[in-house]
Amino acid sequence: MHKIVDVCQKLKAKDVEQNIAIVIGPEGGITEDEVKQLKASNQNSHVVSIGNSILRTETAGIVASAIIKFNLTC
Repeated sequence: MHKIVDVCQKLKAKDVEQNIAIVIGPEGGITEDEVKQLKASNQNSHVVSIGNSILRTETAGIVASAIIKFNLTC
């Protein structure tokens, strides 16, 4: 699994407009089958981690959005 910051840096280096969708897993995590389905739906998808901390679903999306926004605009 890649770090979200590393993927953001790769996207920023491409210097093209990107569409980004964030999928937050349930409390028990996303299964391997679900990851395969997500990757199959888009060949440009990346499975990333926002760190070692386990966040609540309500805050994980906000944190991921903030990290992406910061890394793509700075």
